[in-house]
Amino acid sequence: MNILVVDDDIKQNKILRDSIDLFNKTSEIQITLDEAITLTDGLKKLRENSYDGAIVDLRLEPNDTTGLGNQILNEIKSKLRFVCENCSRFTTLKRDKITSK
Repeated sequence: MNILVVDDDIKQNKILRDSIDLFNKTSEIQITLDEAITLTDGLKKLRENSYDGAIVDLRLEPNDTTGLGNQILNEIKSKLRFVCENCSRFTTLKRDKITSK
């Protein structure tokens, strides 16, 4: 299972990587993470690779008040249609709702 993680928080990415590594050691299902830390990198990876799901930080830069991560979610919603998890520590951001067909 290939998962794209788009998050600018390096520490959070390491925690997620370590958790997936532990999961992979005890499960028949293996998860591969592909990481991007910027909006541009995230969109590029989406267009060039195939994923089964994504974990996307809505606030991709320290001063992001618009929720740049929503651009990635919109790309997934309009073209790819796979499972996404929105993550943000900031409750003031508007989260786009992703629904499956």
